[in-house]
Amino acid sequence: MADLITVLATQTGIESGTIRKGLGALLKFLEGHLDPDTFQKVQAAVPGAAEMVAAFDAEKGSAGGLFSTVAGLAGNLLGGRSGEGANLLAMLSRAGLDVHQIEAFLPRAFEQLGGILPPDRLEQVRALVAAVAPDASVATP
Repeated sequence: MADLITVLATQTGIESGTIRKGLGALLKFLEGHLDPDTFQKVQAAVPGAAEMVAAFDAEKGSAGGLFSTVAGLAGNLLGGRSGEGANLLAMLSRAGLDVHQIEAFLPRAFEQLGGILPPDRLEQVRALVAAVAPDASVATP
């Protein structure tokens, strides 16, 4: 897993600990939006995924700053797909990523997942995130 984290840290300029937390947040989001079988396959394909999700869960009480608060409120007010996009952004913010880091992190995280996940699983994940966070610019490998 260190390779994925190192690559993302190098590509984005974001500290590796924050990358790890961001991946935990992204995986937690996917866990809540993919069917259990699909998520288990995603989790199995990403070494260290269970630990990253557990670490993210353990920090649920930590504050994610003003952006997280605003995104969380938007999620509650907007509901539906827009609300889910706001929830994803709030989760990434709680993981320690600011707006500019999220813009750098999401497309590159999916680019790297493209090298790990089978094409059918990647397409399911890409469709989910594109539906709830269209500005994430999820790249096609």
